[in-house]
Amino acid sequence: MTVILLIIALALLLGPLRPWSARHWALLTSLLVGAFLGWTIGSAIAAFCRHLWYMPALGTLLGAWELAAIGPGILRRIDKDGKE
Repeated sequence: MTVILLIIALALLLGPLRPWSARHWALLTSLLVGAFLGWTIGSAIAAFCRHLWYMPALGTLLGAWELAAIGPGILRRIDKDGKE
């Protein structure tokens, strides 16, 4: 089921949502990186403290939230570097 949802999401981003995803590439990249880092840190915490079983999910949400707030600005600044 996860593979099917991934294929559908990829098909939407490469098909009808391509203009939107190309316009918001910095936000999408920040969300994905933040979610991955949050999940990794949350999983490490959950491995050491077994009673904190919810930490990977909480880390994913918090990581995606925080990097979505600051990441696009940083990525846009890096993108413009050297063009001015």
